[in-house]
Amino acid sequence: MARSAGNTIERNEWPDEDRRLRPVDRWSWFWWLLWLVAFVVAISVLSTRLGAQQETRVSERPTGQRLSVVRLVDGSNNNTHICYGPQYLTSAKAWSIASGLTEIVVASNVATVTATGHGIPATKVGAMVTVSGGLEADTWPAADITSIVDAANTSTITFDAAHGLDTNDLITIAGITTDTDLNGTYAFTNTGAATGTVTTANVTDQTYNEASDPTMQIGLGDADANGNYIIQSVADANTFTLTFASVPDGDLNEYASLTVTMTQPRPPLTDDVVWDVKRRWFSGTNLIAEGWAVAILSGGERVRRQKFVCDATAAVVYH
Repeated sequence: MARSAGNTIERNEWPDEDRRLRPVDRWSWFWWLLWLVAFVVAISVLSTRLGAQQETRVSERPTGQRLSVVRLVDGSNNNTHICYGPQYLTSAKAWSIASGLTEIVVASNVATVTATGHGIPATKVGAMVTVSGGLEADTWPAADITSIVDAANTSTITFDAAHGLDTNDLITIAGITTDTDLNGTYAFTNTGAATGTVTTANVTDQTYNEASDPTMQIGLGDADANGNYIIQSVADANTFTLTFASVPDGDLNEYASLTVTMTQPRPPLTDDVVWDVKRRWFSGTNLIAEGWAVAILSGGERVRRQKFVCDATAAVVYH
């Protein structure tokens, strides 16, 4: 129905003969289509992100300024692995004669520590270690020493049984009261299964034994080796050096109590599971791909992890 109001016609419906759409209806299909496209795109993006999230790298370069970085190279000097780790850790690393430590060789105050696969990055000198068990004081008490005979600055030591010492092993003589100049640390020279010599100074030429010096004893090593030291250099994967101030030239290697412990603060070791590992692939010298470690292979199955050992040979899945 319509009514006249001057020159204005008010309509509450469009006549049947007028087939044109109202302006609002004319564009409604376009907006609905636009919303539908946006919805489909949003679902597609969300699905892609969720799918990627399942395979996205778990391992990535840590944030923060204090980082240790170890780079592994191949035979062509290509930088195939970049390992990022915290500069300081709370756990300690220890080597003993029973666990990785072969010997400590002292020469001109430089102590070369041989610890198989110590894992200390060559660029990370300055870390602190503690040497303990440097002396087993009563390895041979007086009852196990037949005699010490000093003559012309050479003392010949005779044990009651085979001593097991090698030439250059450090021993400490203590408890001598008749001439205290004999007390001290010496490099041993093996002259037989139960005998050996040390070079002395200012010692009275005579025989020392349980009768003359009942408190005498001989111990493996030197107590002056015990203490805290700064790593001076890392020669290779098995050796590093310290500076000893008062230990004579010789070897510390014959007893299980000798221990070297990496104390805090320290850089991480490559066999610590604390690294974010980036893998890089090369064709010749050209970088062709790279990815981050996300899992390890165990029994053919992927085991997802966030941190990894810095090791080029590990069975690692990269993404």
